[in-house]
Amino acid sequence: CLRPHFEMLCGVLQAALSEATVSVPRAALKAVGAWAGSVLDEGDDANARKLVSRAREIYDAVQSATPFPPEFGAGVLGGIAAKRAAAKDVEKARNEIVEVLEIYEEGIQTIPDVFRAKALRPIAEAAHHTGDPELTNRIVLKVIEAGSTNPNARPRAEDLARTLVVLARIGAKPSDEL
Repeated sequence: CLRPHFEMLCGVLQAALSEATVSVPRAALKAVGAWAGSVLDEGDDANARKLVSRAREIYDAVQSATPFPPEFGAGVLGGIAAKRAAAKDVEKARNEIVEVLEIYEEGIQTIPDVFRAKALRPIAEAAHHTGDPELTNRIVLKVIEAGSTNPNARPRAEDLARTLVVLARIGAKPSDEL
């Protein structure tokens, strides 16, 4: 963990997460993701990578037992890839991006149109953190297209707004094509 006086707290959190992984995997994933984000904010890439690897272990355990629906699983794995890329483990993040896109494409017929952009937004963030503007723009375009499939105008506008907020938050610069 970050500081010696947090060692006890880290031990308690790790024990709680071990229990939660079995009984409440979504909560465990959310907790590990938030913890990794906090560690990243402190600039501790090494510990962030450990936490991201733990999140991936939880994700894989769930997928092997009772897989997440594609709209949730793609978003979760996209979030893991985003944190991994932010922690400068770019090669693994790129592999996860490819994996997420495959999950999304395989499950697109079962993903309700209102959830498609939400599932892809974390992948855009992951792509941005890899430092590849072409990949980022390609995925952002895919997010915008996914959001535009909603037949209702207000949710379409909300999806676009959420996508633009993500782009602003991560500092991505859209291409002229976007």
